[in-house]
Amino acid sequence: MYLTTEYTITINISLWSSTALSIIDCVDYNFSESVQRAKSVQDILTACPDLKYSENEDSPGSANLVCQTCSRYKSETKLYNSGTGIFALPVVDLGAELKDIKRTNKWFSNLKVSIRRHLDTSKTHIDAKQYFKSVEERKSRLRNKNLLAATTVVRTAYLSIKLGDSFASITPRLANLALAGADLGQKNHSYAVPPQVVDETAILIEEQVSSYFTRPLVQTGNPPWFGLITDKITTSQRTRQMTSARLVNLSRDNPLAPLIINIYLGHPPCDDKSGRGLAQNIIDLLLKHQISSRHSEKRFVGFSIDGEYVNLGILKHFLDLNLIDESLGEHYEIWDPAHVIERAVLDAFKNAPILQKHIKWLQEIVKEVQYGNAYEHLLKAAESIEMVLLKPKIFKTKKFVVDCEKVYRSFFNNYKAIAAALQELMPSSTAESCLRHMTDKNFILSISFLSCICSVLAASSSNFQRYDSLVNDVFNHYENLIRSLDEILNMIEEESFDNCFYMKTYSDAAKEIEKGEFKGVPTIGRNTLWHHYRSLVTENIFAKFKLYIVALKSGLERRLSSTIDNTSLKSYAGFLNLLYSAITPHTFQTTYKPDVISTLMKVPVRNVEIVIEKMCRYLTKIAKGVGSEFDFNQVLRQMLIDPACYENLPTNVVDGLIMILTIPCSEAIAETQGSSIDLLHTRYKRTDDDDTRLQNELKIKLMGPEPCSAQGESLVKIVATRMAAKHSFLSVSQKMGPAITKILTKKYSLPFKFST
Repeated sequence: MYLTTEYTITINISLWSSTALSIIDCVDYNFSESVQRAKSVQDILTACPDLKYSENEDSPGSANLVCQTCSRYKSETKLYNSGTGIFALPVVDLGAELKDIKRTNKWFSNLKVSIRRHLDTSKTHIDAKQYFKSVEERKSRLRNKNLLAATTVVRTAYLSIKLGDSFASITPRLANLALAGADLGQKNHSYAVPPQVVDETAILIEEQVSSYFTRPLVQTGNPPWFGLITDKITTSQRTRQMTSARLVNLSRDNPLAPLIINIYLGHPPCDDKSGRGLAQNIIDLLLKHQISSRHSEKRFVGFSIDGEYVNLGILKHFLDLNLIDESLGEHYEIWDPAHVIERAVLDAFKNAPILQKHIKWLQEIVKEVQYGNAYEHLLKAAESIEMVLLKPKIFKTKKFVVDCEKVYRSFFNNYKAIAAALQELMPSSTAESCLRHMTDKNFILSISFLSCICSVLAASSSNFQRYDSLVNDVFNHYENLIRSLDEILNMIEEESFDNCFYMKTYSDAAKEIEKGEFKGVPTIGRNTLWHHYRSLVTENIFAKFKLYIVALKSGLERRLSSTIDNTSLKSYAGFLNLLYSAITPHTFQTTYKPDVISTLMKVPVRNVEIVIEKMCRYLTKIAKGVGSEFDFNQVLRQMLIDPACYENLPTNVVDGLIMILTIPCSEAIAETQGSSIDLLHTRYKRTDDDDTRLQNELKIKLMGPEPCSAQGESLVKIVATRMAAKHSFLSVSQKMGPAITKILTKKYSLPFKFST
């Protein structure tokens, strides 16, 4: 350890820390009265902890009371008279026999007088006390300086990771801070320190995360319910299983905190990809966070997963491996509705081959003008017609509907420029084929129809992908989606979309074609592209649209039936809808069954309505206090953290409500966290060697509080205190650490010298 001269003294006296603190405590205290009242040597030692009983080895039969302040002062400075601060007395046993030495002995009275005179008036003793007081002050200054440097380093590391960088960027950031004049100390700014900071921070976050599962809630006295969200990801050519836990956040520290929190647990490799192997992988991860099978049996509510996990029967395997009897309680397996939409779209194309054919045409057109000289022609064409070109996106049928909708929109926005660019590429056979496709009326109507349908599906998918979705959100958004598809189906029967606002793109396209100009390209006339490449066969495109929508609806209903038709989930959704109606009117149709709510909350059926009415009154009152800017989740959370509300409700009712809110309804958080995992693995280019580092960085990035917030600063200070206790950031060399010095001298080519 690198130390200054001042700090060397501090370390020396730290070996005698308890005595040193006693000495400092004695400085401002007058011991004369206590010593005067002493009736034995033991009383003197009790009254003045600065004195220590010591037998004299050179003179058997005698002993001394030694002033530790003076003795230590002599050892440190070599300036003190060896006889001062030593008081002779007969040899006695420490304990009961010491009390038998009566105060009537003359030597005892003289002893007390000598001690009082030494403590109160001896210049050398006063000098010794002042010396150690100054040493303690210097120690405190150095400790604070070291802590300040550690805090800056830790805060920089925390910011780097939370802002999306890796630990590798911490040292360059520290170098820039040092260049700007920040007080970082000198030592430990090497490439070995950032990982230590990351590890220490991750350990603290993991301790807090583990406590979330086991700490009883104030509202119920029980540990919180938890659900699991899991998905497989492939990074660095290795399959891993990412798992997160969903809990209800009822902490009162931050009133504006979200109702739902998703805790990243880890992404260990999964060699066994069977349902049982994946379930065992999850159980091992839970045990690592002190979540036992017994705890899972009592507080686990269910999974939110994709279709692959549903087919593997992950819930059944999880319950079997944890020895959980399914009959003792209901556990729910919700197929993520956003994934269901994607699967339903792919299946729907199989029932409408002409739409699938038009999708392939669109892919050919976009690919034709996206690269090389063709793209240069596209740019020139856009400049010549003075239009803003949106970069065309290559189309893949397996993309999410949100991405498909962007592709369609980009194609229509660039339609005129693409047509002009393809004409420049003539007589290329592929360019001619693309122009033929672009001037096909059914193709334009199909793509505009799919664009409208994708916008409806994308809106629903976005609603389903909220990480804090509740059970009623799944039912309500599904109800809206089916209602929209039914409305579109009725309009297909009438072969008109004029009165449907979300089919506006199709209506506008059809009207433009009939009027004679589509996106600035003439459609009527003998010398137009549309006339030259006109289709000789006209199909009834509306019949194909109907097949597509019917297949889409059927796919959604078939895959979500396990959720929508579940009596308990349906009742929970209806129960939450009833609470929601206390805040704002709505037209959602899902209702609850009193007997299901009665069983969950353990109240008589006749009392269910009374309990719900009481909750509705609380929610209405809270919503009025919040004003027009309110969120249902936030209002629910305010009710659950307000003692005036939850203390007036039965504990079983509050516990049941928390269980309903905990049921995971979306796998979106797995997609988000999976992207972060993939990004880090791509950055490091390795898997096994950096696995621990990756896990720790992800814990900070995904679970750490926001930087510079109250919780974030509290975390930084705790980690900095731990780091400062283990490491000194101060150095006798008075130079910046080698890593920072190397970066600065290399970057700026100057012989930097840092000192404090």
